[in-house]
Amino acid sequence: PTADPTAEPTAEPTPVPFAAEVEIELENKGDVFYGDEITLKAIVKNATAPYAIRWEMNDGSGWRTIQGETEDEYEFVITEENAAYDYRVVLTAVA
Repeated sequence: PTADPTAEPTAEPTPVPFAAEVEIELENKGDVFYGDEITLKAIVKNATAPYAIRWEMNDGSGWRTIQGETEDEYEFVITEENAAYDYRVVLTAVA
């Protein structure tokens, strides 16, 4: 028997894994002092699909989502406490 060339494929196509390159840039120029407003900017390159952004911070006890921060820029006032935190951007593919 031969295959029917007009038949629809029976398996779903394999999705391409989501990939992207992300850099975080400090928008402030010059020295930074406690009390200054800081702007971090996510620069996303080569994304293979539409995506959503989520900012996270780590104060030494693990990564936590910064509620409501879903844009490419994150602004906050630098304090003695948060100056030592780590910040990152998490990208999630959206349909």
